[in-house]
Amino acid sequence: MDCEVCYNGGVCHTDIGTCICPSGFTGASCETSLGGNRFGRDGLTPYKSNKDDGCKGNLFCPPMPQGCACHAGWKGLSCETECKAGKYGADCLQDCHYDASECNRTTGCNVNATCNPGYTGIRCLGMEEIY
Repeated sequence: MDCEVCYNGGVCHTDIGTCICPSGFTGASCETSLGGNRFGRDGLTPYKSNKDDGCKGNLFCPPMPQGCACHAGWKGLSCETECKAGKYGADCLQDCHYDASECNRTTGCNVNATCNPGYTGIRCLGMEEIY
């Protein structure tokens, strides 16, 4: 089965036709950011820590075909390295498509960000059609 577009590093589970979202994102197309302290299929599971550093140092393993990855905003073998400017999401694999200095490492683009040329929509997730 086909999925709609999966955003923020989501992967289509072709057996059931649903996007499997990485930690830190939820929604039918993984379009909704949960921030640094929530995870799980519905995003309702809080990560409980006395620190304000999200899920630093934790590897999350959602169902296949997603596989294991650091929580949104972190990367590295021990998931303790912050994303560099302009990168966000699980294992810092997503690119912000607007001013990198304003990119949030856990959520990506702000809702009302001014997108780079070629990108459009909420959080600059959509691509403009080129004719």
